[in-house]
Amino acid sequence: MHSMISSVDVKSEVPVGLEPIS
Repeated sequence: MHSMISSVDVKSEVPVGLEPIS
């Protein structure tokens, strides 16, 4: 659960175009 929130937090702060974590 925490991992999911962390992923969303990072994506929300950093644009996917700049640094795609997916």
